[in-house]
Amino acid sequence: DDKAKLDVFLLFLCVHQCQTATWRSTLPPLLCSPVCGLQPAVTPRILNGQASQPGRWPWQVSLRYGGTHICGGSVITNSWVLTAAQCFDLELWEVLLGMHVLQGENPGMVRSRVRRLIPHEKYNKSTMENNIALIELEQPVPYGHLIQPVCLPKSGHTFQLNGTCYVSGWGAVGDGQEPLPYPGVLQELRVPLVGPRKCGCLYSLPSQLSGQPVNVTDAMICAGFQEGGSGASQADSGGPLVCEESGLWFQAGVSNFKEGCGHTNRPGIFTLVSAYQNWITDKVDKTDFLYLPLTWHVLLPWVRWSSLWPLYVKTAFFIL
Repeated sequence: DDKAKLDVFLLFLCVHQCQTATWRSTLPPLLCSPVCGLQPAVTPRILNGQASQPGRWPWQVSLRYGGTHICGGSVITNSWVLTAAQCFDLELWEVLLGMHVLQGENPGMVRSRVRRLIPHEKYNKSTMENNIALIELEQPVPYGHLIQPVCLPKSGHTFQLNGTCYVSGWGAVGDGQEPLPYPGVLQELRVPLVGPRKCGCLYSLPSQLSGQPVNVTDAMICAGFQEGGSGASQADSGGPLVCEESGLWFQAGVSNFKEGCGHTNRPGIFTLVSAYQNWITDKVDKTDFLYLPLTWHVLLPWVRWSSLWPLYVKTAFFIL
């Protein structure tokens, strides 16, 4: 109908305006707004989390080795996935995108081989510093209702401690040792962010777990509950911590499993994505990132996104 045609026309007008500009260097701040961080319309166990609805977290991926889910990750372009460096002691990986359950049918799921694994060059397995990695997929994947990119924040961006943030994944539940019950539905958990000073103080307190003291650095972000009981577990490593800002979802952190999960005075530690913006853009082909002009963001409430999901559009990289 006429409204759908207008939607498509506005989209391609916006794409054309940004594709004719030199990447980043000639774009004024906030000129462009993204096709990223958007959830499709869905009906409104991470440790003690709850089952999510299909398509609620369309950037979530499952990283598999020998058919077994090992780590999580997030779609940042149609050719690249962001995850944790700790996941790659093994070589033969495959990436499952658009997946909702570990066992059973996943209509719309896409399976991809890996072209390249790029862990951070300064990743320290002992301290978990620089625990971030990129995966280049063998072939670009089409976006759709179940596969969408998450937005990435600019370097130095600070997320509000009282913001709306979630972790998601297929990790253990219960005391952190119990696998998800069949069929293994993707779990989600809303978590509060914890300030760096408080997080460092909590990790300086005695723990019921043995191991090295944890040094919370400026390149980490903490989220979780001081009283314990809920959080990300080991198979959630590499998965996203996302926060909503201005109606869009940005990846604040990469799950960085270190010392148990869900324990008192031990909020989850995540690799701070904004601290690695330059590293990410240095590795990822900049042509994979697409900007849309500010006018498109203003028009968002008018646009029926359901009519646009089938369109093949390269991802956006939104700089707050």
